[in-house]
Amino acid sequence: MLEDFLQKQEIGIILLQEVTRPVFDDIRGFAAYTNIGSTGRGTAVLKRDHIQLTNIVCLPTGMGMAADFQNVTIVKIYLPSGAERGGGQGKLLFGRTPITTAGHPTISPGWRRLQ
Repeated sequence: MLEDFLQKQEIGIILLQEVTRPVFDDIRGFAAYTNIGSTGRGTAVLKRDHIQLTNIVCLPTGMGMAADFQNVTIVKIYLPSGAERGGGQGKLLFGRTPITTAGHPTISPGWRRLQ
């Protein structure tokens, strides 16, 4: 289903959340970077094989990834509503989880390099 969508819509890069599987080798023509946290859920970036991403980093919690594509930094942050666990968005927005410093996540504390 995901592969059909990617092929029919001619998607080059897609950012996913609530990912539970660490491998996407079954999707032809795409490479995947996954970030699964200790909860067994996380985020992922899938990109066509011919597209080059650099400076791929992630949050150890599984809730965030970032990468550079040409002159653009792509950032994927998963912010659950927090209703069931007490404020997921608030924790991130009030600085308990670092997102970025100096405009780029690769130099921010709390991020780790995937590549």
